[in-house]
Parts: sequence; C-alpha cells; structure tokens
Amino acid sequence: MILRAMLTLLLLGITSAAATRRKDCNCQMPQWNTAHSIQHSQQHIHDSLNNSFSLQQLSLQIHVFTPMMRSNQFDLLFQSINNANKIHDDDDRFSVSLVIHVDSFVSKLDSKKFLRYLKSLSFRHGRVLLSISANRVNSTSSSRFHERDASNLWMPTNDNEFAIFLSSPTIHSVSRHFLEFAEQTVKHYFYSTNKSLTNSLMAISLLSHIENHTDTVVGPYLLQYPHEYGMILSPTLWFEFINWKIALPIWIDPFIPDSKTNAWPADSWIKALLRFMSQYGKTILYPNFPSHASLVKTESGKLLEEIVESQDWLISERNRKVFRLGHPYISSLSTLPAYDMYFQKLGDGQARTLGDSVQSFDGCSMIMQVYSRASTILDRLKYYHTMPLLTSMIIVWNNLNATPPHINHPLTPPSSRNLKSPTFAIPIHILKQPFNSMNNRFLPFHEYTSNTSCHIAMDDDWDFSHAKLISAVRVWQRNGFNRLVGFHQQGRVHVKRGGDDNVLKTLKDLKVGDNSYNGGAGGNDNNTTTAMLSKTAVHFKFGYAKNTRKAISILMPSATIYHSKYHDMYTHDLPQRARAIVQELTNCDDILFNMMVANATGAGPVVLEDGLKIEKPIVFEVGDGGGGGKDGLWKDNEHWGKRAWCMNYFVEHVFGGRMPLKETRVFKDGSNNKKKKTRK
Repeated sequence: MILRAMLTLLLLGITSAAATRRKDCNCQMPQWNTAHSIQHSQQHIHDSLNNSFSLQQLSLQIHVFTPMMRSNQFDLLFQSINNANKIHDDDDRFSVSLVIHVDSFVSKLDSKKFLRYLKSLSFRHGRVLLSISANRVNSTSSSRFHERDASNLWMPTNDNEFAIFLSSPTIHSVSRHFLEFAEQTVKHYFYSTNKSLTNSLMAISLLSHIENHTDTVVGPYLLQYPHEYGMILSPTLWFEFINWKIALPIWIDPFIPDSKTNAWPADSWIKALLRFMSQYGKTILYPNFPSHASLVKTESGKLLEEIVESQDWLISERNRKVFRLGHPYISSLSTLPAYDMYFQKLGDGQARTLGDSVQSFDGCSMIMQVYSRASTILDRLKYYHTMPLLTSMIIVWNNLNATPPHINHPLTPPSSRNLKSPTFAIPIHILKQPFNSMNNRFLPFHEYTSNTSCHIAMDDDWDFSHAKLISAVRVWQRNGFNRLVGFHQQGRVHVKRGGDDNVLKTLKDLKVGDNSYNGGAGGNDNNTTTAMLSKTAVHFKFGYAKNTRKAISILMPSATIYHSKYHDMYTHDLPQRARAIVQELTNCDDILFNMMVANATGAGPVVLEDGLKIEKPIVFEVGDGGGGGKDGLWKDNEHWGKRAWCMNYFVEHVFGGRMPLKETRVFKDGSNNKKKKTRK
C-alpha cells in the first residue's frame, strides 16, 4: 500500500509539471495513444475513424508532379495554387502543405537551375517540401499522361491527413476555391456522414465530371472510376490500397474484366487503383457542377469561378465574400446517384464489388480437343502445363472408345492420387464427352473455367512457342478481349467470287461424297453425309483461301485467344442447324465460330506477326496411334470443298445472306517482329 501511494504521488507530480510546462511554453503536446504503439498500423487506420474527430489533426498535402526543368505550365499551376483562397477555418485547425515531386532524368545544368528556383518559392498556405525521384513520376511518351510510381510517394502519417495529386502539365491550373471546397467536403463526407458509407469513399474529385454515360446526371454522383486530374484522397483507403498494391504479384498487370482501361500502362498507379476499387467496392464522389465547371483546369473545360452559376456559392460574411457549399453538393452519400466501373447505373449510394472475379483476366485456360491422338496427349500436357499465365487446361475427350489417362494435379483429391501417374503444376480437367462432335470444343465449361475469361484454343498436334502465346495473351488482355487474337500462319481468308452471285453449288458439285470418313482429332464416328445434305445447294458467293500478306479474316483454332463468353454464344445463341452442319461434316466449327464473333463485334480478328520462326504441327507416323499425318482432317481431300460450301451455307442460312467476316491486316505489337534487313 505504501509503494502504491508513493507511485501515485510521483505520477501526480509528473502530470502537474507537464501541465505547467504546457502553460509556460504555449506549445502543443501530442496525444499519445498506447494502443497505437502496439497495434499494426493498418488496424489503427481502420479503427481510428470510429473515434471522435479532432480538428487539430486535420491536414491537407498537395502533391505536384513535374519534370526537373522550369516550364510555363509549372509556373501557372503553382501560381494558381498559391493564389487560391485561404481556408476560412475559425479555429485555424486545417493545415495545408505543398510537396513538389521532381523527375531527376534531365541535364545537370537544368536540374540545378530548377532546384534553386524551387527553393526560392514562397507558399502562403503553408510549408513547401521537395522530393526528387530517381524514377519518372510524371508523364512519359510511353505512359501517355499516366503518372508512374505516384502511389509510392505518399504514406499518410495519420488518418486525418488527406492528399491531392496534381500533375504538370496535365493540369494547367486550379480554381481559387479548391482549398475551400476541399475543407468543406472533407469535413462533411468523411466526418459528418454515416461511417459505413464513408468507408467506401476512396476520394472526392476536383474534376467535376467524367464524360460518358453519366452525361445526363444533374448534381453530384458516385462513380467507381479514378483519374489523374486531381482527387482528394482518403488516408484510410489509401493505406489499404498501398498494402494491397504491395501484396500484388509483380507479374500481374492490374486488369479488370472487359475494360478498355486494360490498355493503360501496367505501371500506371491509376490502373492499379481502379482494380483495387473494383475488387473491394470503393467509389469516388464527382461534384458535377453546372456546365461541368471544375476545381481543376485541363486542356478543355472551365474553372468554377468562370461560370455565372458559381456566384450561388458566394455569400456575404464579415464584409467579405465567402465560398459555402450547400445542397445538393453537401448531402448524404446514400442519396447520390451511383455508377460502377463500367458506367452502369447502380442503386443510390451503392458500389459494385467484383471480389475475386476481378482476377479473371490474369490468366488463361487452354481448351484442347482430343480424338485419335489419345496416346500422345500426355506429351502435350507436359509441354504446356508450365507455361506462364496458363492457369488450367480443359481436355475435351471425344474418343468414346479410349480411356483417358490418369493424372495428378493440384485439384486431385488425395484419395485419387496415383504415384505412378504423371503430376502437373496446374489443374487439368479431362472431360469425356457423351458423344463425339466438333462442337464439343465450344461447350461452356463454367464449372472448370469460372475464374478465367481468357481461353486459348489449341489442337493436340502443336507444341506452340510459350513466348509467342504469352505475347498473344497480352495483346488480347489489353486491346482485343472482344475479338479473336492469333497468328498470321493460322489465318485464312474469305474471297468474294467474281461473276454471277446466283451460282448454286452442292457438296457433290464440290466432289464431297456421302461416304463414311474416319476423321482425325474430333472425327465423327457416325459421319456419313446424308443424302439430303449432299444435295443441298447454296449460293456460292465466297471462296475459302489460304492466308495472304494483305489480309486475314479467319483464324484456325490452334493458338487462338478469345473470350469465354463466346462458348455460351456458340452453344445457346446460334441456330441448331448451324451446329448440325458442323456435326455432319466433321468440319467448319472454327469457320462458324469466326463468323459468329465477327458478327457480334463488327470487326475482324487481331492477327499477329509470326516472328522469326514459323510454328509447325507435329507430324505423326502413320500407324503410331497418333492419328496425325494423312489421318488429320486437314489432309482430307474433300477438306477445302467442305469448308467453302459450309461458309456459304452459314452466310445464307445463319447470317441472313450477309457475310459477317471482316478482313484485317497483321497487327505489329513489337514482340514478334522479324529482323529488318540492312543494306551492306
């Protein structure tokens, strides 16, 4: 008891002395939080917003990104920031600082001059900090106005420190009201509204409006789409974003499914932020002022003070004009119109959460059809299962008389594993079909491929270059996810025939008999061309030809990349008679698939250069069980006649007499370019 009393007196003395020092020195003592010192910083960021708000801690950092050379654009941007109206906070508790991030990749002379200039700057709103980056943090020719590494340049020191990113020369100037706007919206939306709604608010945009499907909206709205033209960033969610980005594997390009933003540079922090927001349901508030006037000025648009309507926010107070936001710009988040990352309308105040489905563009599933080459399929699996970006394989087993081999893979139950069976690095699903059909390769495989939107069609007689397949996948992910993507060597072309379009031809006219044919991969065991089909005449308007250097309109199914959604379209949307032709002829499934995709998109395939090496199919010896060589479908003497006939049949009976195929030229992505010849 005596010891406890002595300790109590000692603590009282220390407290009294500390109070005296605070009174004498007129300084602010920090508010120590013992829980913060022992908890993980991320947990602190989450929990602290639930505590009472202390205006003493509220601060705003303005981050400006610029090359290390003086320019008129930077001068104009800095002057507009410096001349902005000061925040009229009665308690003077909203601090502002400016952080200038400069790019070190310029000449030493220019750098010294610019640094002297920056050090001489006087900022009337607060202090100025300089940050010199060894990496380019501003726009580059390859990034096309996408700031890079910007996400690594700000880490909030507490959950009341907000930030605005501004880039010169992308942003020309800011409104004189932008600090007043920041103060009022931050205090209202992050501290006065429902915390459950605030937890989904990633930022408040200084850009008034994104021109798209939200053009008819009046007043502020929520949109899951970030930009680089000035946002007031939430420290809480920014901290979550940084932790998420650090954990993202380095080889992942942060795509989101079916988005044109996938073409943005892989190192764009905005691209990563969009994926984070899509995965976890975060959104951004756009003020959407009249005439789309903004707090920032870019190449087009007006600043807020440049429109007459802005006078509505200027009120008289203490013999001066003060900027005050009212309804609907200060309102409840739950009442605001909301749109997702695809600009699709949601319920008011809502956000769309993609969750793990956001990863569906990260990898691909390979679809391989097997019939008579059953004995060699393990060789193909061994070749492809280690390919980067390949997450699974589907083996469509069409041979009803052969038993699929037993294999081990990551999803094989322990009770089913066999030490004598080969083991593979990715899930491989061998699906034995109830009947044999070339249509089977385009069945929906949702149960096995639900985590991937990307499919690679591959025949079982190819060992295609991994590097070339990866380059094709990257083109598909970034630019061509609605189209077919493949290589020139796998291309064919439809040719408009000259002369009379009313010429009718049957399969017999093309010397395609009605005798049985034992096909190669995917062959039809019951493939006797019916007398009715052999006598069916079609208008022969188009011919079917090999690839040319001029154009390609058809990609054969080996090494072709496409979207999984087309399996549903092929199986459920095409008329049954179209698939019946494929079934009867044991052919033309790829032609029908190409025509279907071209009809849906109005565009031809994306055709890549073959590179230095032309890939060739594996040649199997006759009788080795491989089924290649003369047994392959392409070796059939009637092969070309069948394909020309069914292509014209599809035009006439499936696509209403219109040819949907579109010719496209070779797309040069730079990864497979042939070496240029130089003159000696």
